Amino acid sequence: MILNDCDIVLDDEKYFGLSGDNVQCDQRYYITNSLTTPSHVQYKKKKKFSSKLLVLITIPSKVASDIYVHKSEHVISSDIYLNECINKRLLSFIEEHHKNDDYVLWPEKPVHIMGRLSLID
Repeated sequence: MILNDCDIVLDDEKYFGLSGDNVQCDQRYYITNSLTTPSHVQYKKKKKFSSKLLVLITIPSKVASDIYVHKSEHVISSDIYLNECINKRLLSFIEEHHKNDDYVLWPEKPVHIMGRLSLID
């Protein structure tokens, strides 16, 4: 078996939009009389890139990491992901809790999130 005597370390992140339009029922409004509806209800400004929260946790079979939350006004870039999530948190977590263990790192979206970045120089 490939994972024989190995600990699986899951690296999982989730993005939450803060604009409120990510909920299906909040994307539209319904009115009975358009003449009496205020203009700020009819015409709501929308940013091109809405604010987001990145929530990251590393989950091995032994002990879970602290949850990391990053608020961004724009897109969460690969530099933020590499420096804040991988270098500062994931690698130090593995070094602290799995120094002498055999483990398999199982990132959720390695190609999509990390893009062309090289994690090992």
